[in-house]
Amino acid sequence: MGSPNRAMWKSFGVDQNKTSVPHPAKPDRQLYFMPEVPHLVKKLKSALVRGQVFIIPEDVVNRENLPSNEVSVVPIKDLLTFQEGMALKIAPHLSAAAIEPSHFDKMKVGLALNVFSKATSAGLKYMVQQENRPLSYLTTAWFLEQVDRWFDLMSSRHPITALSRLKMEEYQKAITFLQNIVHLFRGIKIGQKGG
Repeated sequence: MGSPNRAMWKSFGVDQNKTSVPHPAKPDRQLYFMPEVPHLVKKLKSALVRGQVFIIPEDVVNRENLPSNEVSVVPIKDLLTFQEGMALKIAPHLSAAAIEPSHFDKMKVGLALNVFSKATSAGLKYMVQQENRPLSYLTTAWFLEQVDRWFDLMSSRHPITALSRLKMEEYQKAITFLQNIVHLFRGIKIGQKGG
């Protein structure tokens, strides 16, 4: 999020804990603030490829039956190396530009989405099941899927895939998922390994 947006949020007193203010024209209603979803995905990917480790809250690890609480770029780099030179790649859109981006590559949402994708997640699962990689890779695979689904829900404009009450059962599943992802994002710790 750029400086003008941060300045506006600050002037309204908005931060990660306070996301709304009374509407200036309709005081009985709230005006909500939210950063752009593509920008958040780029920031998440940037932290991950810089070597930051994401620590998943313990209650989420237990609820999802994850093998570890750590998400890192190591499994993704291993997948990239593993599929190098293959004609048919497990994660065909995963590239070195996504993992070691140039200045301009950092700005590309598509490269971030190539990391946070079902294909990259499936590649990590394959490596655990077929190539004897550590079970901890599954936590990274799970996290990539969560971000992928979150992005799809938050950026979709089509009534079938977006938050729509056309199918109440699907709507309820989406709302539950979003509540869980908010809990995950609020509880996740991001920092250097061992820090």
